[in-house]
Amino acid sequence: MKSPLPILTVLSLAALSTFAQVPEAPGVRVEVQMVSMPLGKGLPLLPNLRDAGSIDGAFSQIQKMIAEDKATLLGWPEVVTKSGQRAVTEDIQEVRYASEYGPRPPAASASHGGPEKPAPPEPPQLSAGGAPVPTGFETRNTGATLEVEPVIGPDGKTIDLNIVPQYVRLLDTVAVASGRDANGHDWEIKQPRFYTAKTTTSLTVTTGKRVLLAEFRGPEGSNQIQFFILKAEVTGVGEAKAK
Repeated sequence: MKSPLPILTVLSLAALSTFAQVPEAPGVRVEVQMVSMPLGKGLPLLPNLRDAGSIDGAFSQIQKMIAEDKATLLGWPEVVTKSGQRAVTEDIQEVRYASEYGPRPPAASASHGGPEKPAPPEPPQLSAGGAPVPTGFETRNTGATLEVEPVIGPDGKTIDLNIVPQYVRLLDTVAVASGRDANGHDWEIKQPRFYTAKTTTSLTVTTGKRVLLAEFRGPEGSNQIQFFILKAEVTGVGEAKAK
């Protein structure tokens, strides 16, 4: 009786050949360029950025302005995900700051050896008039974030997007309260001020085509304009899955 090994080998090779030709399910690459520039330079670009036929030319102008330090690249988050799968990418720095304050606790007495003696109570006016101290803290993320959920259309060329791009930066700190404690020491409480540019929207785009997603006037008094420029494209179409 002949060995069935050759037949099994042929079947195994045929199965591997079929598996290697299975196309990979398409994914979606989404990017948002966040850029800031002086209002006088950005306003003339708006008509072209809003026009599908001329946005690529305006985008090229912006890249040249960034290279020449005439515009500032705030962030350029990019993420690749599957159709129907939510994805988030972050390029952030945490800023931690005091958000709650209370009265300063009484100071502990110095120890000089021997049995510890309780400190004499401070006069009520000192405790009530002491400088406030932080009792609670909060953390704020600064930088660029991008949250997106894409769905490829039946034609394979359009993409439905639920998208939330955001840019946050620390502007400065401002005094919100001040006073003088019972010992004659001045105190001041400062809180950070943040600037946020954020948009939450749903739209349908054509794969590979740029879209002006949003524009912002920037922080008060900055005389700046900021653009969020979106590009989404279908990836992985027709690619072979190799093992």
